[in-house]
Order: sequence, then structure tokens, then C-alpha cells
Amino acid sequence: MAVVDLCGADELRPGERRRYYAEGENIILCSVDGTVAAFRNRCPHQRVELLHEGSFTDGVLTCPMHGWAFDVRTGRSLNASGQLTRFPAEVRNGRVFVTLPDPW
Repeated sequence: MAVVDLCGADELRPGERRRYYAEGENIILCSVDGTVAAFRNRCPHQRVELLHEGSFTDGVLTCPMHGWAFDVRTGRSLNASGQLTRFPAEVRNGRVFVTLPDPW
């Protein structure tokens, strides 16, 4: 596992999402309810890596391809089956750190 420093916590405003690349992973960070959630930037429906281009409203991230919606508090789909791949994320000393799996 690798713990990566992705950004400053002040770079991600409440209700905002951003895409990052680290350790070979395409990551989307979402700020909701005073916390930061990190996911693989890939919709489980057809495995497209476009979640960062979808809408993000009230903690719900919607894939722009076919409208699958996910609650970023849990990663679970709200209108279909499936779940986003979540990475542990935490804010320390004003920075956002994400733990990524080893690339196998």
C-alpha cells in the first residue's frame, strides 16, 4: 500500500470534486459534509473513467455516460446495482492523504 499526498485540504472546497493521478490510479476526491472521500474514477457500469465530468450535488456523484448515481458518503449506487471502489482518505496538517493499494 502507498499513502500519497494528493493536495492541500483548502484546494477542495465543500461540495466540490476533483480528479488526480497518483501511483497509476485515476482518483476522484469529493468533499461532502466536512469530510473528503476518495474513489477510483471509474463507474462500475461500463468501467468508464469519467466520473470527474459528471454532476456532483448534495453528496451524489452521477456518471455522465448513463446516469448511474452514487452517494459519496457510502460509495453505493442510488439507482442501480454497484458500488464505487473507495480508498481511505484523511486530512492531516492541512493536506489530503489517500491510501492506495499495491499495483498488482
